[in-house]
Amino acid sequence: MPALMDYQQEYFNGTYSLLLAGALAKQQVLETRPVVAVTFKGLGGKYKLHVVKEPGPGEVDAGIKDPEAEKFGLKFVKKPEMEGLEGVFLDMTYQTDVPRPIGGAHTKERLEIERDRKLAENGAVLSGMTIGAIKLLDRSQIPELCIQEVGVTARIIFDDTRRAGIFQESFEKGFLNYRQYLRDRYDQHDPNASLERERDIHLNLMSRNLGTNMKAILDSGLNLPYDQILVWNVSTEGGLVDTADLSQLKDPRHAMSLCVGVLRMMDELTCFTGLQHGDYFKSPHFKTLVSSFIGEKQAERIASVAKTEVLDTDFRSEQIRNRFLLKVSGILTDMWLESKGCTGPEYRSVWQMQGNQVLKRLKADPQLRAKIGLPEEQLRWHEKILKQPAGSGVIVDDEHLGRITLRPYQAIDRLRCQIDSHERYMAGPSVRDTYFEGIEDRPK
Repeated sequence: MPALMDYQQEYFNGTYSLLLAGALAKQQVLETRPVVAVTFKGLGGKYKLHVVKEPGPGEVDAGIKDPEAEKFGLKFVKKPEMEGLEGVFLDMTYQTDVPRPIGGAHTKERLEIERDRKLAENGAVLSGMTIGAIKLLDRSQIPELCIQEVGVTARIIFDDTRRAGIFQESFEKGFLNYRQYLRDRYDQHDPNASLERERDIHLNLMSRNLGTNMKAILDSGLNLPYDQILVWNVSTEGGLVDTADLSQLKDPRHAMSLCVGVLRMMDELTCFTGLQHGDYFKSPHFKTLVSSFIGEKQAERIASVAKTEVLDTDFRSEQIRNRFLLKVSGILTDMWLESKGCTGPEYRSVWQMQGNQVLKRLKADPQLRAKIGLPEEQLRWHEKILKQPAGSGVIVDDEHLGRITLRPYQAIDRLRCQIDSHERYMAGPSVRDTYFEGIEDRPK
């Protein structure tokens, strides 16, 4: 490793550094990285609230209505006398999908040790790398433990201990957090830098890292659970962390959940940078992300599609915004599958079909119609609207915009989104499925 020795001799004059370089060379170390911190997960946290099936003595309603909690028959409560206390609360959890104890860590996170190494080998930009997981307690010792085992996870950090979620805590606070982050990260290097320039530097870096990580995740046979909130699993620069939360990629078509997760996160995050919903897909940063993911040629193709769709999308409507994200993510998934040689008929998606082909398929498959909740009269309505001139439309109600005009192709795109959500986006495992994979005492 003469290059490493030369580097050390040029930049460091200490005997220790030269000895370290020699030791690394003998071990055939191919790369060295600076480490900014070592963190330990599972050493405690601050109590705010927890979830239960039914409130017990001293527990009062926390005033939080959450559909996920209701789905699992859970309620958010708190014990006023415990607010602000710090520690590991072994019999309490604040998460509705997986029962991690407040302030504690599950020993299942030990799989991050091998997983992080594999991701790094496939080119991932890791925010941190897990180097150890120590079991502390299990239910044989404490029967009330809310999970089977609890432990401590050690992790080295390469870029930043903060997660991208700090930008989305609330609109006002999130924007202030972002401005402060840019000042801390870039102003010291260029005191005259403008917010717009600093934002462009950051979004370009984050986009490149996210695109690289999308490729590495899928190349490692992993995926993002369709209901995972990605913003808390990447650093402020898009570095990957908490890789135990990733699921196994059992069907390449399910890669759509990763595409949706990343694009949704970037669309929402940019709203805290002074931009609006949809602006990210008109920017060069989106092209940077796709180029890092599947190549520059495909990036040009989908960037063109996205720009056209943005111009025809009213992002004030959450429903319409979601359909935009599903459409762009579906097409991006098609491009990734094509790049991997998955071109057989089983990989042909609804985005590769003409409108009449989509309707023909639905007409021939009553089970699919039932799964997406499309009654026969609605199918006939779509057949009727598809026969209208391209520039015409029908008036429909939108829960955010009121009465709007729906074009024929938009009506078919709504069906495409419903079908693709069922067949690819939400067909893989959920966060809960992923967490309890291999755990015998999964809660019912």
